[in-house]
Amino acid sequence: MSSLMSAVLYRPAELDDAELATNLINSAYSGMEHDPIITRLRWEWGRTGYSIGRYIAQQDRK
Repeated sequence: MSSLMSAVLYRPAELDDAELATNLINSAYSGMEHDPIITRLRWEWGRTGYSIGRYIAQQDRK
């Protein structure tokens, strides 16, 4: 018996992905609304002294 599974690809998130990330967070955690503009600002400026990596997982280019 074989099962078909689509590959999941991970790519580095860019500043333009902040809105997508915000939509995903808002969908997953309905009680924690995030603003895409604030998310982008946080991504752009980061935190001093921290190394941050953000990734977007895609399945079938979605």
